[in-house]
Amino acid sequence: MSTQHQSQCSENETEGTVRLTIELSDSAAAQELLQCLGQASSNVSFSVDCIATEGQHPCVLPIDHVSERQLEAASLAIEKGYYDTPREASLSELADDLGVTSSAVSQRLNGIERKLIRLLVESCGTTTTDE
Repeated sequence: MSTQHQSQCSENETEGTVRLTIELSDSAAAQELLQCLGQASSNVSFSVDCIATEGQHPCVLPIDHVSERQLEAASLAIEKGYYDTPREASLSELADDLGVTSSAVSQRLNGIERKLIRLLVESCGTTTTDE
């Protein structure tokens, strides 16, 4: 069985870190590669930024313009179920956990949502899928 693949490698800003992009046309080969990476020695770590199926292009959103406070609020919102349906946490609950006002949490979440939605549309095109 022939597997088509494409790879790209670049030095990251962090010393000793390498960013590697691999495209495989065979999902079984991709799973095998991930298993091998997971069993690598303890001094090797890896993360998967994106997995896309045929017909979709991968999309990675840079978060360098997201503030620490926005990211902290968004992480807590996800952890507490604020974005779940039905919503499991309120703005006031998030505010209590962060030690700020509900208005401050709302502003932080609106700010990060606005930035990420713009990046999504600009970076990843306008392809949509139904949930």
